[in-house]
Amino acid sequence: MTFFKALSKYIKNNVATDDTNEFYPYKIPQSASLPYTVFNLESDITEPVHNAGYPSGIAVIQFDFFDQTIAGQDSRVEAFKNAFVGQSFDLDSTVNMAYCESYNEESNFGDLEGLVIRSIDLRIKYIFK
Repeated sequence: MTFFKALSKYIKNNVATDDTNEFYPYKIPQSASLPYTVFNLESDITEPVHNAGYPSGIAVIQFDFFDQTIAGQDSRVEAFKNAFVGQSFDLDSTVNMAYCESYNEESNFGDLEGLVIRSIDLRIKYIFK
């Protein structure tokens, strides 16, 4: 399994477990309603080992949180960051998230009235088992 697939599965099964925020890889379905989060793989740099393939890498994932209010968004973003930043755990039986840090956090207002967008990049060091 690829790192991004393992991360997507982990988010679906462990992070998006309530009705207050749905997570979607790459794009939202037309039926989605606020609040929701879209996440994309921005970069994935594998670390080759001579005669051993690519057992680890560093990926950057962009998360865009969409909501109608800043207050509601703040609590969801903080809960999300607490679940990942500074943590180390298995995403599944084949991939370990060795560490995670956040950067490039910014807020914007969307073109539609009442749409607030918060973007966060997570840099994740992962190791294949």
